Amino acid sequence: MSAGASDRCTIMYRVDATLEVSDTDFKKGDTTEDGFKGSFVLEFARDEQGQAASAEGTIRSSTSSPSLSSTAPPAPSTV
Repeated sequence: MSAGASDRCTIMYRVDATLEVSDTDFKKGDTTEDGFKGSFVLEFARDEQGQAASAEGTIRSSTSSPSLSSTAPPAPSTV
């Protein structure tokens, strides 16, 4: 790596995903929700050639706009 180069590799991803929740008790919480938009930033260590050193990274920040709590039925409670 050149002088002043970072020993970290940072990548930002933007996502627009579908979330599927299944196999809940009595199927009460099963749902599929579209439009989970957001982003997350992964940080990896760099090797001597400046490439990501491993597939293991750290999530540095994330944002999302889910509204699952307002659309999914409440999960059954157990006592």
